[in-house]
Amino acid sequence: MQSWRDIFVIALILLGALSVAGRIVFLATVEQEFLKNEGDKRAVRQESVLAARGRILDRNGIVLAENQSAYSIAVRPSRSVPDDAQLRSIASILKRDPDELINRVRRASGRDFLYVARFVSPAQVAKVRLLEIDSLLFEGTPTRDYPLEKKAAHVVGLTNVDNRGIEGAELAFETNLSGSPGKRYTLRDRLGRVIEEVEQGVSATDGGTLTLSIDSRLQILAYRSLRSVAGFSGSSSASLLALDPETGGILALVNLPTYDPYDRTGMSPQDMRNRSITDVRELGRVIVPFVILSALESGEFQLNSVVDTAPGLLRVSEQTTLSDPRDFGRLELSALLREQSSVGLAKVALNLPNNALFDTLQKAGFLEPTGVELPGETSGRIANLNLNSPAPIESAVSLAALANGYGISATLLQLTSAYSILANSGVRVKPSVLKSAPVDSENVYDASNVNSVTDLLEISSKNAKWRDAHVPGLEVYGYGGFAEATTAGGGYREDSGSAFFVGFTTRSNGQIVVGIVLNGALSAELVNGPAKVFSRFVSTAVSDSLDQTQ
Repeated sequence: MQSWRDIFVIALILLGALSVAGRIVFLATVEQEFLKNEGDKRAVRQESVLAARGRILDRNGIVLAENQSAYSIAVRPSRSVPDDAQLRSIASILKRDPDELINRVRRASGRDFLYVARFVSPAQVAKVRLLEIDSLLFEGTPTRDYPLEKKAAHVVGLTNVDNRGIEGAELAFETNLSGSPGKRYTLRDRLGRVIEEVEQGVSATDGGTLTLSIDSRLQILAYRSLRSVAGFSGSSSASLLALDPETGGILALVNLPTYDPYDRTGMSPQDMRNRSITDVRELGRVIVPFVILSALESGEFQLNSVVDTAPGLLRVSEQTTLSDPRDFGRLELSALLREQSSVGLAKVALNLPNNALFDTLQKAGFLEPTGVELPGETSGRIANLNLNSPAPIESAVSLAALANGYGISATLLQLTSAYSILANSGVRVKPSVLKSAPVDSENVYDASNVNSVTDLLEISSKNAKWRDAHVPGLEVYGYGGFAEATTAGGGYREDSGSAFFVGFTTRSNGQIVVGIVLNGALSAELVNGPAKVFSRFVSTAVSDSLDQTQ
């Protein structure tokens, strides 16, 4: 009886052993691929391989933005974290608050992943590695270097923590700069550390290089010129924009206040706003050259046509009377630029054919965005405009105000672009921040009429109105004006406003069109400030250019 029991037990053991052996053979053969895949799911990770972001260069190949080496340090709190002493050592190297770091790590005890620090320099990472803390993870983190810093912030823009463009050219050309990410497969240990790369996967496609029309030398000069005069004038904000009138290329663009792309904590939406293309302001007398041009384009006036401004008053309606500071008497059309007679300009506008002044301003581009590639551009406008009417500006009051620069608002880019038509003998060119942008041009005015107006804009040391814009030894042209700030109720403030000046050089001196606006409390320094900025900027910009060609 005992022998049969022994035989039965042995048989059961043999049967179990055969079953286990059979299962092992089955798993090692039939189920091998399945088990391998299941194991890989638990140890092999598919990771995104970031593409290198493309560089941004100025027109001469000088770097405006490029990638910079940095690292992120992380832990997996749910698995293993450094002890307090180790965290204090890490905080000391990274110059962080040790108590804050310890508390943050401890609060994340249930999380699978936590960044200890991001954008850590290679030198700091090397010191942290010497601590030999097994639970730390090190990852390469792309970031950006901006050599011109705040001087070109509104043009170049910046990226966010994920290295994606959020302002300026970085945002506008995100698709071109970012490239396409790749994939790779890595084997990681239980702490999430990479043991080996199992498979390459798909290679990343790096972003392309972007070459802007900006000239770094002029950009720095514009920043310094604007800052020196803007500070003296007490302006609350200021902008300078320089264009190549033949190609439309933006050579410099500066706004004050600006922002530091490295100081994220100090940024404010107001400082980050690209005022040159977003802020629409009433223009004032800076549009007077286009009123004179409209008169010539209509065929109803010549430069020597006489406008009677006596007795220095003009009743436009029962409620509206215009007045001059004195009785200018009979003035030729050309003299209206110099004297800025409100009565004379209004009489010219009221005696033009229907739509004539409106058409001139529309051709100059005041009523539509320029189409520049930078984000956030807004359009100008004309008050009391009825586009459905045969005469878009119906009332005499509105037309008289428009002739004196009131009721028309535009950005500095629109204004500077309009003056580039005067510098370019009647040819309007679409502005661009790209060096390689095709020239998009259109002849909108008669060249002889434009040149007649341009001759009247020549600046000299004897020009009482704009002598601050004079550049010794250089032939320059330009005009300016001041517009009071508007109130919420539609009226005007006499204590503050915007001062403009737009000027340009001749082709023989490397033609450039420069628009400046200072905004702030009314003062002689504010009103004359833009002309001084123009003189300071152009005198150095052109003289340096001439030196480089000799």
